Amino acid sequence: MNLPEMMDSLHTESSCRRYLEKVRWPKGVVCPACGHKGISRVVKRHVFDCNDCRRQFSVTSGTIFHDSHLPLRTWFLAIHRLSESKKGVSANQLKRELGVTYKTAWYLCHRIRAAMAQPSGPGLRGIVEVDETYIRDKSVPPGEKLKVGTGSQRVSPVIGMKERNGKVRAEAVDHVRKAETLRWVLRNLDQDAITAVYTDTNRVYHDLGLSVPHESVNHTVTFAIGDLHTNNIESFWSLLKRGVIGSYHHVSRKHLQRYVDEYCWRTNGPKEDGFDALLSAQAIAGPLTYQTLTAKDL
Repeated sequence: MNLPEMMDSLHTESSCRRYLEKVRWPKGVVCPACGHKGISRVVKRHVFDCNDCRRQFSVTSGTIFHDSHLPLRTWFLAIHRLSESKKGVSANQLKRELGVTYKTAWYLCHRIRAAMAQPSGPGLRGIVEVDETYIRDKSVPPGEKLKVGTGSQRVSPVIGMKERNGKVRAEAVDHVRKAETLRWVLRNLDQDAITAVYTDTNRVYHDLGLSVPHESVNHTVTFAIGDLHTNNIESFWSLLKRGVIGSYHHVSRKHLQRYVDEYCWRTNGPKEDGFDALLSAQAIAGPLTYQTLTAKDL
């Protein structure tokens, strides 16, 4: 659904509620508390009454929209912008477009990103490229030259892996160390369906060959040896960094994983109807409170 179509068909709160109901319960309304399909509608209050456990609930109950004072139309516009903007959209930009405060726009963006969380466990197959990158931390003064490395406190490392012409997974980490890196890589591979794992010559990947077929390319000599290269995961890093620099300007280490999840979701998601896919994810994601989001131990 493109933006003009969304504005034409979802221009009222009632139409947004009906659309969300269809997305959340495509086979009919189900009580989120007991799973019973027998419900009664309380039309004037926009709620449902379960005929079994007698609990009342609405289409937003237990979702990312729960207890939000924003109209669903505002939510839908924000979801559309985040799902269709290849390099992301900043909270300041949404603030101007939606006519809300910066705090509201920032909180809104992070709640939407919460539904973009990556799956965990085995999944990537075939030829998989693995690499790491470093994102400039929010606290770094502009213009300061950084010494990139596993011990730097001025950058936030991110480890990623991408199937050839397929899905990507990435995780923001505190340090790029051999033991933790190998565990993360192997945890995300479907080891029975791996053709090869390609990396550079970073020492943290040296023991991959003990578990899966592994080849590496020395980037000080060449970037590719025939089909052996890590160009696809490096292209993903370029997109992520262009988004950080061009849209967000800087991100904190605390929230970096959500931004990484956002770019992974757009890479892995459908090429068309991204709005519907993200709205479906919002409908099954749990609520995220402002207190939780801003907690110091997050």
